[in-house]
Amino acid sequence: MPPTPRRSPPCGRHLSPQDHRVNATPSGPRSKTPQIVRRLANSVAHRVGSYGVAVALAFFAVGVAAQDVVRVGSKADNEGAFLGQVVLQVLKHEGIPVVDHTQLGPTSIVRRALLGGDLDVYPEYTGNAAFFFHRESDPAFRDAAKAYALAASLDRVNHVTWLKPAPADNHWAIGVRRDVAEANGLRSLVDFARWVGGEGIARKRAPATEGPVAEGGSGPGRRGFGGSDGVDSGLRAPPDGGADSGLRARSGGGASSDLRAGSGGGASSVLLAGSAEFVESDAALPAFQKAYGFTLRGDQLLVLAGGDTSATIKAAAEGISGVNASMVYSTDGAIAVTGLVVLEDPKHVEMVYQPAPVVRDAVLKRYPAMRGALEAAFAPLTVERLRALNARTQINGEDASKVAADYLRTEGLVR
Repeated sequence: MPPTPRRSPPCGRHLSPQDHRVNATPSGPRSKTPQIVRRLANSVAHRVGSYGVAVALAFFAVGVAAQDVVRVGSKADNEGAFLGQVVLQVLKHEGIPVVDHTQLGPTSIVRRALLGGDLDVYPEYTGNAAFFFHRESDPAFRDAAKAYALAASLDRVNHVTWLKPAPADNHWAIGVRRDVAEANGLRSLVDFARWVGGEGIARKRAPATEGPVAEGGSGPGRRGFGGSDGVDSGLRAPPDGGADSGLRARSGGGASSDLRAGSGGGASSVLLAGSAEFVESDAALPAFQKAYGFTLRGDQLLVLAGGDTSATIKAAAEGISGVNASMVYSTDGAIAVTGLVVLEDPKHVEMVYQPAPVVRDAVLKRYPAMRGALEAAFAPLTVERLRALNARTQINGEDASKVAADYLRTEGLVR
């Protein structure tokens, strides 16, 4: 099956094919308002005199001014909410009038609203342009600079400008418990393939505990969700109720709880939790397996109904049913909390998904200061920084507007 844009989450990426080339330049009544004002003012002048003209002009000036308001949107997921608030608060600080339409919906909704002239700006991911314009196989989308340049070039036909993206790249990846990564020398998917093939280093054997190992008070056991290991991390789990509520063995019987991280370093110790989409989509696990030359058997997979990475990360961090590896999105907040090691993808199997403000040309022309202000706000958002910020909304349950305000004040971008 062909690859499809991914979740409306971390990254909000779903878009139906018919949505990608709609001309975003609005037409019709919005561009005719000044003429309407003049006609109605003249009509009122004939009937009620100069006072009536003043009242009519004041009334319609409100409508004209409303066109100058910048409508800020975002996707409905946690990261989308945070990034949308960053855009909203930066524009407010610049004195630009705004309307808050953040957390509007998935990519299909938000993208259509922008191109239809119902939104003016929202954060989008560079890799999604590959799906918007049916360029999924273009190698440019696997290089950060080329992906941004191509996304910006392709969207010019829609009178849309991509501002410079954040350095963070939010793509599908595989995360492994830190104690397992250290025991088996796992830093990249090349190492993971070796481990799956039974050639793990296994320099040390992890303790046979149900939960993750706490190393020196800073390992995942102390920084996790406070699960079955009995360690109270002080952090709240996501409201889904935990990974163990939806995990099922991929092909029966293989997910026995006696599987433990680092037990000999061979293939029998690998147990990865992921969604059905991650396991089956040509753009995810099958692509990693093909590129790096490994294959996970059915009994080495635990499949989660749905696509909640916080649940799969929780399963790996806490060793639920012996899980020690997880699908992740690379900027997931739960990674910052659990300390999972995200394995590098040196062959660039995944496309680059850097978040960038995308704005209608007419609005950028009206408010040129948007460019510098928004690019300055996105520039400090590295993978590590965005993970930590996402953790505040995803794990601690803080409001995205507060997290964005704290971030912008820390960077000296707002007062």
